Amino acid sequence: MTEGAIEFFDDQGHFLLNYKYSIASSWFLYRNIRRINSYFRVPKKLSIVFAGFLSLNIDSVVAIIIFFVLHWYLSLFSQTFFQHRYAAHKAFTMSKCWERFFFVFSYVTQGSSYLSPKAYGIMHRMHHAFTDTEHDPHSPSYDKNLFAMMWRTKNVYTGILDKTIPVEDRFSKNVPEWKWFDTMANHWISRLLWGGLYIWFYVAFAPSAWWYLLLPLHMVMGPLHGMIINWFAHKYGEVNFETDNTSRNLFKLDLLMFGEGYHNNHHKFPSRTNFAAKKGELDLCYPIITLLDKIGVIKTVHPKTIEMAHAAPVKRVPEALANH
Repeated sequence: MTEGAIEFFDDQGHFLLNYKYSIASSWFLYRNIRRINSYFRVPKKLSIVFAGFLSLNIDSVVAIIIFFVLHWYLSLFSQTFFQHRYAAHKAFTMSKCWERFFFVFSYVTQGSSYLSPKAYGIMHRMHHAFTDTEHDPHSPSYDKNLFAMMWRTKNVYTGILDKTIPVEDRFSKNVPEWKWFDTMANHWISRLLWGGLYIWFYVAFAPSAWWYLLLPLHMVMGPLHGMIINWFAHKYGEVNFETDNTSRNLFKLDLLMFGEGYHNNHHKFPSRTNFAAKKGELDLCYPIITLLDKIGVIKTVHPKTIEMAHAAPVKRVPEALANH
């Protein structure tokens, strides 16, 4: 080993992950960028980012935990803020420029499990219209297990995206759409590339193969969040408000699901920006919405002025939907 330098590899070429580095040693890390390039065969810019991780005085386990937690909450924020409260419920408005920004933000944070805001918005409105019926896109009342429910949800989502399921106007009105971007982001090549990036990160940082068990969760992060709410929040938890469905609140203090755990509250007041409704409840997404409203990124809309697509009485079920 060269005196004064920090090496990334041992004599057998194995990556060394147990050292801790200080910010002061960052320039040593930069000297090794070419070596990272040749070892992982990645672009120089990506190597710089990689070296930056190592300069933050973190070990491999902490790096994995930080990566997983960031992916969990950033992906969940995109779903609850953009795809759920904005695309499906129009609880606030934003300019076309900011809308495109959050399309891209959702793609980056959700990665391989990116969800089309248009397809998500339509499917979620169907959920409110057909809650706990056989035509609900995801209902534990009509699916034998959570995997069957997820498969049904996947079929309905794909059918909406590919336009093989007829969609009533009340479900598709004013949902955000960016056709070419959604086509690209939902393509299997895109999902495969994101999956490869996750695998690369774990190969670089995971201290043992056991950590690879987290990889499937990264791959399906978006649907995983949906499954937790659509299955468990219709079976377990507390009821704050009487409704005509089985929705429940999973937590008293929702620190895990960014407010989505207040599912009973949401079914009672679907267009509210704040999913918390009683003392002691905390919707982590709501302060962010308030901040974005104050700085002009979005403009919140009073619930009474929102024309909810699912508010119309259920009279007809698309025939194609009944086959999924």
